[in-house]
Amino acid sequence: MWACHRRPRLSPTALASNRCERRACRGARKRRERDRGHDRDRPRTRRDRLPRIRGILDIPLTIIGAIRWKPEVSRAALEDLADMAGTFSGTNPGVLAVHCGPSTSPEGLEGGFEQALIVNFASSSARDDYLPHPAHQPVAQLISRWAEEVVVFDVDA
Repeated sequence: MWACHRRPRLSPTALASNRCERRACRGARKRRERDRGHDRDRPRTRRDRLPRIRGILDIPLTIIGAIRWKPEVSRAALEDLADMAGTFSGTNPGVLAVHCGPSTSPEGLEGGFEQALIVNFASSSARDDYLPHPAHQPVAQLISRWAEEVVVFDVDA
């Protein structure tokens, strides 16, 4: 407990000045905590609480890609692309599952994005190994060539 909090009961005028001292005391404590790196206002995630040891306590990861295609891309080409993406799980041991296809939502909230590619990984290190992988490169190149816009999210699963 801070020294200013242990004072005996004060008169109303002394109480007002004591409140100022308490605020100053709290401000000093917050500044000390901030300077030490203890920022309580920062949102904490599950990943922040785990040790940063690569590969030992990695959490599963999901990549979600939403794609808006250029008008000249044919449906047959998109089906071939989906077949190529479906082979990821067989070529890379860190890939758990791959889902690829057009939106089937009746809500119509896709915002112009026509297709999604979802890849589930065993860990973030498996994702890091997958990005330069030879099976991923041709798919990434075709998507970048045929896509009008791509949005990608990596989410802890």
